[in-house]
Amino acid sequence: MMKKYWPKVFSVGSPAIYRIIVFGHADADLSDELGGMQMTPARSDDGSETMTLVGRVADQGALIGVLNALYSMRMPVLSVECLEVEGS
Repeated sequence: MMKKYWPKVFSVGSPAIYRIIVFGHADADLSDELGGMQMTPARSDDGSETMTLVGRVADQGALIGVLNALYSMRMPVLSVECLEVEGS
């Protein structure tokens, strides 16, 4: 497994690229409510649906806004991963 190296300066105000995986499906027109994140649906062999969201958030406050929007839509969050911190 490749080891990630994080920048020495990373704060709650740092812009970053995140990947969020949720259980279920959302319409692409909800992208604006989800911070403009790119939405990719997937279906497993057992028929269950997941949605992968990838995009830039301005800071962790904006990330919380996306997570709150998912909560309001009743979409269970399976994972949240920081892929890249901008400026690193």
